[in-house]
Amino acid sequence: MKLYIHIPFCKSKCFYCDFKSFPCSEDYAIFDYLNGLNREIELAGKVYGDRNITSIYFGGGTPSLLTKEQFESVFSTIKNSFNIPENIEITVECNPESVDEDKLTFFSSQGVNRISLGVQSLDDRNLKAIGRVHNCKTALEKIDIVKKHFDNLSVDFIVGLPYDNNAVIEDEIKAVADKVEHISVYMLSVEKGTPLEILVESGKVVVADADEQIDLFEEACSVLESAGFERYEVSNFAKDGHYSNHNNGYWLREEYLGFGLSASSLLKDEILDENGSVLSVNERRLKNTNDFENYLLDARNSVDYEDFDREEEVLDEAEIYDEKIMLALRMNTGVDKLLLGEKVKVLEEKFAPFIIDKGDKIALNGKGMDVMNHILVEIL
Repeated sequence: MKLYIHIPFCKSKCFYCDFKSFPCSEDYAIFDYLNGLNREIELAGKVYGDRNITSIYFGGGTPSLLTKEQFESVFSTIKNSFNIPENIEITVECNPESVDEDKLTFFSSQGVNRISLGVQSLDDRNLKAIGRVHNCKTALEKIDIVKKHFDNLSVDFIVGLPYDNNAVIEDEIKAVADKVEHISVYMLSVEKGTPLEILVESGKVVVADADEQIDLFEEACSVLESAGFERYEVSNFAKDGHYSNHNNGYWLREEYLGFGLSASSLLKDEILDENGSVLSVNERRLKNTNDFENYLLDARNSVDYEDFDREEEVLDEAEIYDEKIMLALRMNTGVDKLLLGEKVKVLEEKFAPFIIDKGDKIALNGKGMDVMNHILVEIL
């Protein structure tokens, strides 16, 4: 089972971001939220504390904004509520402006062994256009500092930003390729209701169109491949097998528990007979409220984990089947032909230039990953 902990606080809200996060410097709000978060973790531990925990991920928001004392309070609750094996992957998302030597030393002392740094771009014009508060110089300096403390560093980039072109993409990837083990590359999405949408619609900011984004993404793929990175998932690239264990769990449909505002979970509850044999497995998705005050109210009033007001979806066989195919095709390992059944013929006949036959599996090649949504429409 994977554990995800959502810390929604940021120094400032980036223009493109539609995640549940918000600027907050008020100690009382952070205090109240962490009390609620710890309560939810404690209650979950009473039900799922005996599960095998294989990774922990602190996401946000900007988890690295927490003080050492605040972070330790949450991590201590996790350790007291779940059986945490030694040396599992423990990731903390950080922004360049929010980490320093002292905090990184502390993270390492707590057992954190992987940092995900939100760089997004190394072009100062792009960073300003999307509301990031760091600059290129700071990002590169912090990469060097992180590497003094951690052997496993991932950085995020966004392609399709206002000042992107092939040369910009090539330069920024080459600037970090020898320093990091993992790179995530995402195409810019202009989400409804974000400040970026308003800027784009008003003409104040011009971003790449869909075709231009694909071209930029392909440039990133080419540069990453030349630098020794393997594209093991649609948006993720690793060097020397440094895959994200946590994210792999999502794509492999492993169980995960999400704690905090707007966090999601996938739970697989076994139904046993009177002899303790498994009759069936009940799969359900849970999603916490995205309302701050309601979440705090839930935490104060809940006696059991299930008392929290969450959206719940029980998955039927058809939904599970579609998810298995969709998520497996995101990965370079591919999907089992036995699972695909007659859909193998569809892929071979309609999408031959986009697939790789791996014997008992079919995977998408790079071009196939780029048009994956179109392929899924045809086979699901």
